[in-house]
Amino acid sequence: MTWLRTFLAVVAGALLLAGTTSAGADTGRNRDTGAAAAKPSQWVLSADAMRVGKNRSMGLKLDRHRVMWLGTRADDPVDNNTSFIYDTRSRSFRETAPIPGAKSHTFVGAAGVLSDGTVVLTGGLLVDPTTEQLNPGNRLSYRYHPRTNRWTRTGDLPEAQEWYLTPTTLLEDGRLLIAGGIGLGGSATGTGSRKAFVYNPHQKTTVDVVDPTTGRETGRKTVVRGRWDYTRKADGTVSTLRSAHIFGNAVLLKDGRVFVGGGHTVWDFSRTDNSKLATHPDFFDPETGVWSKGAPFPKIPGEDNRLENSRGGRTNGVGIAVLGNGRVVIAGGYAASDGDGFFDTLISRRSILVMTPAKNPAKSRYRLSPHPIPPSRNAGGVFGDSGRGQVLTYAISRNRAVIAGGQNTFAEDLYDSYVYDDRDSSVTRGPDMVHGVAQWAAEDPESGYPVGYQAAKISTQAVSMGNSKLVFDHDLLVHGGSYDGVSSEGAGSPYAEQVRIR
Repeated sequence: MTWLRTFLAVVAGALLLAGTTSAGADTGRNRDTGAAAAKPSQWVLSADAMRVGKNRSMGLKLDRHRVMWLGTRADDPVDNNTSFIYDTRSRSFRETAPIPGAKSHTFVGAAGVLSDGTVVLTGGLLVDPTTEQLNPGNRLSYRYHPRTNRWTRTGDLPEAQEWYLTPTTLLEDGRLLIAGGIGLGGSATGTGSRKAFVYNPHQKTTVDVVDPTTGRETGRKTVVRGRWDYTRKADGTVSTLRSAHIFGNAVLLKDGRVFVGGGHTVWDFSRTDNSKLATHPDFFDPETGVWSKGAPFPKIPGEDNRLENSRGGRTNGVGIAVLGNGRVVIAGGYAASDGDGFFDTLISRRSILVMTPAKNPAKSRYRLSPHPIPPSRNAGGVFGDSGRGQVLTYAISRNRAVIAGGQNTFAEDLYDSYVYDDRDSSVTRGPDMVHGVAQWAAEDPESGYPVGYQAAKISTQAVSMGNSKLVFDHDLLVHGGSYDGVSSEGAGSPYAEQVRIR
């Protein structure tokens, strides 16, 4: 069954009351146009397929029409370091040079695209799963050059770090920023790291030369282009986040600052499953190098009052998108009781918050949309609650956001989509994502699913935060890199899907 095959869907409702939230919220008149509006277009699968299926793969926007899908979990582990480029115009794939074997690619690594279209890959598993020792390949970084189809060595991380699918942000000054992971110091207890890292493509650094196939050091050193460092203030001292954000999300604001929100401050999922959610987002100012604490996420009527010790946190695929007017849409995500087992207490949210960023992050204001994401009945939801985490949230033209797919607490792969319009806070039904009859349900009648039960063809599990960045000209949206929610094997999907919203 799908929910048994999707541990990371959550490793990863009641109608909400209209009105404002806690202190710092504002009000607005809104209307709900319902979920029966005409579908503006159609999601379509890619015209061809990748040679191998990919699960928990990173999708990176290379330019105005191409996406690069980076490795991670392939159907056969030997293919984990394969990568492909997808062209939205032809809807076709091209296999690229594989990631060097020295950099064993995993879903807890990080990757970002520079202004020149080259790709930087870093981080990964803290501990080598075969030796249970520190993974020397974690700090290694490589850079991919699409024009020459080559991977070259670049500067290493200053220390080992892993990230649970948190997007890497390209700053306006051309550097990359990545935050919200776990370091060696917190790995034993699941305590999130408050350290953040920036990559400067123009600086040079000295690294140990390694065999590109095995990662073994040769005893030589060399100077390479590109340097990772900690975020630093103007005086050179290291600056850190005010809170950890394991499995959080990150976006670039219109004023050039970075907003990091959601996730766990502590998540010991491999042992006790105890969790504490991050309720305060963080703002990073690239000009000063300073991290600042933002206004806390508000508690939502009909959601947080269902949980003990719930403080408004959102994690595991919370959708965050920056509209053209500078406001930030925060949709869905999971919530749970602080200090308890995450899986034992989690709920998925239907609520939509709209944040107006302030110059002083602590004074940023939230507005609760009076119209939540509609429940997933007739769109893949049977046993789980009516909210959704792992949800795609794309920013499109005219101050709108597309909220698509997701999973409920039963890890059912939902396929409906909605368009939130910030001009009147309306939520209207959009085109359904590609879906079909679930083979696993048909083969297991005792699962309890109805005959002909349908699920999303490509799950949004574990890739939603990064895929939401795949917005192209004229509101063309792309999704892929996850498992096939229809097949009985639950294997990685070799397809992508796209839609143009009108």
